[in-house]
Amino acid sequence: MKKKLSEFFADIKSMKTNWLAARKAKKPEAEVKSLLTIYQDAQIQYDGFVEEGKKDDDEVEVKAFTASNVIELGELGESIATHVKAALDGKLGDLSKNQLTEEAVKKIVGDAIKASNKSELEMSEADIKRISGEAATAAMKSIRLPSKMRGHADDATRGGAGATDNEGEGENMFTENERKSFGIIEVPNALTKGNLPLHMKQLMNCLLRKPENQDIPESMLKRGQFLDDAMFTAMQIKGVKALTSTGSGTGAEWVPRQLSSELYRRLYLESQVAQAMMAREIQMPTQPYDVPFSTTRPKFYLNSVQNREGKASTPGSAKPVLDAKKLMAIVQYSYEANEDSIIPILPLLETLIGEAAAAAYESALINGDTTATHQDSDVTDVDDPQKAWAGFRKLALAGGLTLDMSTGGITRANVLALKKVLRKWGVRAKDMMFICPPRTHSDFLGLDDVVTVYAHGSDATHITGDLPSYYGIPITVSEMAREDLNASGVFDNITTTKGGLLLVCMAQFLTGVRREFTIEVDRNIKSQTNDIVASFRKAFTPTETPSATVRTLAYGYNYNI
Repeated sequence: MKKKLSEFFADIKSMKTNWLAARKAKKPEAEVKSLLTIYQDAQIQYDGFVEEGKKDDDEVEVKAFTASNVIELGELGESIATHVKAALDGKLGDLSKNQLTEEAVKKIVGDAIKASNKSELEMSEADIKRISGEAATAAMKSIRLPSKMRGHADDATRGGAGATDNEGEGENMFTENERKSFGIIEVPNALTKGNLPLHMKQLMNCLLRKPENQDIPESMLKRGQFLDDAMFTAMQIKGVKALTSTGSGTGAEWVPRQLSSELYRRLYLESQVAQAMMAREIQMPTQPYDVPFSTTRPKFYLNSVQNREGKASTPGSAKPVLDAKKLMAIVQYSYEANEDSIIPILPLLETLIGEAAAAAYESALINGDTTATHQDSDVTDVDDPQKAWAGFRKLALAGGLTLDMSTGGITRANVLALKKVLRKWGVRAKDMMFICPPRTHSDFLGLDDVVTVYAHGSDATHITGDLPSYYGIPITVSEMAREDLNASGVFDNITTTKGGLLLVCMAQFLTGVRREFTIEVDRNIKSQTNDIVASFRKAFTPTETPSATVRTLAYGYNYNI
């Protein structure tokens, strides 16, 4: 049966829905597993089409996924048992032959058939596959497999994390106090080389000084690239929603994304400001990159005379320039870390790199200043990310788009006055964003028009403890938004009691990426450490320079924190 790949994907989603509905309704186990088998078989065939490079509009030959091919039950048990035993012997060799007899397999298969609650006269092909899978699973559980967590041979005698099931008592050899006295470091070891997702395999290769994709199956790399493209396309269209709809706890954590995309995902999850900019991110084909941009619309004129040539108008244009800057971070680990001890720290390294990248990027977006003397007196390092480009606060101050909020601080009147500064750029709430420091957010929570049920209904802040938006404008709390400023809205280390509130029309700012995350490792023989160097290149610019005539953002300052 021929179908478009997109139609087949929709069918697979329906199969999954049917399986989940049956499981939720606590249908008989045999029925639930049958639906699961049909869904999994279809998913396997779909993955094969994707790996072949098929696109959504391509027609593919789809086999039928039904439970209609009936066979005689009397011949079923022995046939399944024979095939399961042969398959296990072929895969496991001596482990299967030494630990699993034919009689044992026949009993397992017989039990599975009885549990199916099917007719004694016939059973479908899907049931056969399911029962075979159950029998194989039950047989596997009866076989003792060696641990994949192998370390140095000496670890077995020390009771370290590298000891295997066949190497003695392992970590139970010593009491907790003895382990502490020996300096033994305990780390989680649920991850193994055999179950790492793609991005962790690539990170491990980097740490072991191997090519990033060495020993990784081509099919896994192709699927990872496919999912990368799909994820970033969705992020650029839907913004933050695409980042939070990952289905945590249902297997999405093991989606084989590639390393660079996984680190970018972590960056955007950590920074709400970066998330908001993601939908307007441009892949830069050159460095720097000029972005053609129209600033005004064509003008229409009245033409009341027939056959008379109309008046022409020339739309205004601009050419904002994206100039990528490289941001780098270094994480270190010691010589003593070997292949197996690296595996448990892979999630930690990914998290550290993602968090550090988010902090640097968000700080540059908010506090960036390229003048010789930075607006904040404590930013003196020439390599500080806050010198990458002019950020929101600098652009507002330089353009005179400010509001002195010394009287009253964060009040409804002052917030609306700040919104007025933007004029026509402040009309569409969905295009704007408040960016505030933590204590300013607390002031928002205490506003009279949102704090009580009488004024704000069930979303009152004294009940929810949160205020995601005000007048329909999203509120983003950022640790990088400073709350130690002076009366002029900058840091001078003299007056440090003032806060600052940004209101930005995000649609009028662009970000660009010239290079995604690159991970490299170098060895420092003096300290006997390995340096993990993570870097990426990004750019940021307003479409037009904010000014009295281009009011794309505003900065409220000089209020007490």
